[in-house]
Amino acid sequence: MGVVVAAGGLIFTGIATYYSAKVAQDQLEQSREDSGQREREQAARVTYWMDGSFWGGTERIHVVNRSPDAVSFIQITLRVTKDKETWEPYTLAERGLHPCSEIVFDPAKLQLTELGDDATSPLTDVGWDIESLHFIDRKGQLWSRTERTLTKSAGRSGVGDADGDTGAVTPDGPPQIKTVEPCGSDA
Repeated sequence: MGVVVAAGGLIFTGIATYYSAKVAQDQLEQSREDSGQREREQAARVTYWMDGSFWGGTERIHVVNRSPDAVSFIQITLRVTKDKETWEPYTLAERGLHPCSEIVFDPAKLQLTELGDDATSPLTDVGWDIESLHFIDRKGQLWSRTERTLTKSAGRSGVGDADGDTGAVTPDGPPQIKTVEPCGSDA
């Protein structure tokens, strides 16, 4: 009888250990998921778009930070099409974006500069679109956003350098900056 009781105790202990490990694993997965959400929280509140229409009109570039923390080293990679078959990357950079603010670039006030050349030409003389937005969050993490994705990048690669870029896009004057609402946890 003692052997049966001992075997029953072992089986019970084994089952209890299994369920305890399963609960701990579920809690760890939930903790990792919560940590990932907190890490993406600020980056998810930084977006970009172009206004205008397929049928014409003004196409301004908007970058919005709806977070209560600033972002820094903003780079917008533009796809510039000079002929109808290929596009080339050009970078439009800004030092940063204040909390709860929007920066608006008017293409009529943007100039293209080729790498290694001082000559400029108006952005409005070519076809263009936004390829991606890169920025650094409050924790120093580099993020890359496209129309469909938001990804974390290792280090600061891609920010502050012009690897692969054909040239730069520079404004003729300061861009328009305005406050946005809602902001922070209400956004």
